Amino acid sequence: MRAAALCFAAALVLSQAALAESKKDWDDCISSDAEISLEGCGKIIGRGIETKNNLAIAYYNRGIAYQNKRDHAKAIAEFNQSIRLNASDPATYRNRGYSYAQTGEFDLAIDDYNQTIKLKPDYGGIYYDRGWTYAAKQDHARALNDYNRAIMLAESFSWQLPTTQFLRSSMSRISKVRSFKSSSVG
Repeated sequence: MRAAALCFAAALVLSQAALAESKKDWDDCISSDAEISLEGCGKIIGRGIETKNNLAIAYYNRGIAYQNKRDHAKAIAEFNQSIRLNASDPATYRNRGYSYAQTGEFDLAIDDYNQTIKLKPDYGGIYYDRGWTYAAKQDHARALNDYNRAIMLAESFSWQLPTTQFLRSSMSRISKVRSFKSSSVG
């Protein structure tokens, strides 16, 4: 009986230490410091004992860390893993789309932004992101449509008013480019 109590006490102490280590790894995984985040998320993923959803979160956070390091190829790989584990998170599609856009893969970025909108039509900023990508493809009509939609969504949230002003400025620039192109053609 005494041996069983000692084994139980030892197991309790070890599990508390493991929980403390796990908590530190999760704190590191969500760190804004990319190197710390990569290390913490790597430990969580490496242990392989988390739920599918938690692993998806760890891969997502590691993707964000790679984005912060401007290593978009690695970020995309991490977001792919996250989506494989949880295909219903709009933030993962949005961030993978951003990395695709940064690498010039505009069509793939737009596909991810479309999936984000499908999952969460009022996702803050997604219409701006897709509009920016359309503008980068020189598809100004679609860019303007998305910027208008972004303004409509932003105006319903007072904390996004600076975004609204920025979008109006972007739309003005695109309109001037379109006017210039049509006047120089004729």
